[in-house]
Amino acid sequence: MSIWQDQNGNLHDDMVGTALKLKSWPQNVVLLSDSQISSIKNPVISVAAAQASALAEYIAYADALTANITGQYPQAESASWPDQLAEAKLVQAGQTPLAPSLLQTIVTVANDPAVTLQTLATSIIAKAKTYQTIVATVQALRTSAQTQLSATTDASQIPAVLAALKAKADAAAKQLGI
Repeated sequence: MSIWQDQNGNLHDDMVGTALKLKSWPQNVVLLSDSQISSIKNPVISVAAAQASALAEYIAYADALTANITGQYPQAESASWPDQLAEAKLVQAGQTPLAPSLLQTIVTVANDPAVTLQTLATSIIAKAKTYQTIVATVQALRTSAQTQLSATTDASQIPAVLAALKAKADAAAKQLGI
């Protein structure tokens, strides 16, 4: 089998010489040497590119882990968490949130005597503390991952470093209950 490359960089297999006889065979193709084929099959990736790729993969992995929590809520609801927390802190301090109040609307819509501004505020603050712990852990792990990947000077070592980082993230997720 021989591999040919056209002017656009596309590769073609001549199927043991039979394709060369086809009328549709591209013109101006160049026969690639074994070393050229090997470099295409096993491209040399720079350390910087491997580090960047591994960090992106790690961040996607962390996103998948935290999606176990954020995925339980509609995006509009999770986007309102900072506002809900600010209002909950006001309620806990004995103040009334300014209208229009998210918390008051939630209480009204719930139409449940067990859901009051105070119970809702307490629940929101407890969830916020848990979420802040998770966010802080994710940020610390991402910073550590970035540092460790940046310190890796051999691209062939990056998969092992990434695997260890993912294992550390898994352990942290388990500890946090996510």
